[in-house]
Amino acid sequence: MGSVNVPVFPLTDQSQLSDWLSVMPQVSKKATPELFGPGQPTLGPDLLDRIEGVIPPPKEFYADVNDLRRVTLSWLVGEVFRRNLGGKWEVKTGNPKYSYNGLPEVVFPNHHRLCFFMSLGRFSEPEKKMSLRESFDYQQKMLREFLDKTTHPTPFEEAQLDLLRINGKRQFATWLKRTPTRLREFIRGLVREFREQLDFSPSSLQVIEQLVLRAPFGSSALFDEERLERTEMLYAYIGEVIRKSLPTWEWGIDLDDEQPRSGIPWVSSGGQVHAKIYPLFLLTDFADSRKPKSLLDAVTKLIRRLAD
Repeated sequence: MGSVNVPVFPLTDQSQLSDWLSVMPQVSKKATPELFGPGQPTLGPDLLDRIEGVIPPPKEFYADVNDLRRVTLSWLVGEVFRRNLGGKWEVKTGNPKYSYNGLPEVVFPNHHRLCFFMSLGRFSEPEKKMSLRESFDYQQKMLREFLDKTTHPTPFEEAQLDLLRINGKRQFATWLKRTPTRLREFIRGLVREFREQLDFSPSSLQVIEQLVLRAPFGSSALFDEERLERTEMLYAYIGEVIRKSLPTWEWGIDLDDEQPRSGIPWVSSGGQVHAKIYPLFLLTDFADSRKPKSLLDAVTKLIRRLAD
């Protein structure tokens, strides 16, 4: 293949991704005759079988990230997946520890990311687990399941609240004492890009939204056994954002068994209680709506109103 002017990888900013996307149709048009013969291929799923037949062996494919064949094949596969499964191109930059730092990825509505620059070579291996077309079909199946579940989210049932209720003043005192340490451990266990943003500011709730959107489909899933501790930390974080933004506010709890929300911590102003905000239910509302920035907007408006 002849020399073609394309951005050098790894990319260093978002403008370079735009430049790369704008030039790749022309690059592909020049390169595909050498790859597939005369004519321009249609970017449909059937093209994946032809692409798999021309992927170099892994050692050759991964030798140079800027090799034009690697760049072209990665773009072609990404475009087939993106156009037919509804994804979009993104690039993360500035984090050398991130495996795909500076390399374009296709991101799907279920938040799954694929970087063909780094994964495509394995499809030329003799003992590969699946073909490129089977990988496409698998992604399509996952997306259909995701869209079905997110279209019909399952709200939690009142009985599920018992899994997170606190019983008695002593247990609540222990919860208050341990929660700051547990939150630090929770944050420390997240990937760096999330960890560095969780500074207890209202804007950091966008990270909490991303964590919720990656897993449960509706608030009922927040109460799954394997997610309970994570759910507790998520709502505790929301409560701390509110508490730190409103200096006179503090955690509290009702322990009257006759109240439906008994045993669920709330935050409110110190001294006389004017309003009780239940962070858990802010979290469940967001998990059911799945509307980006709705948690951030709700808490920001709440803080602004209560600060007046």
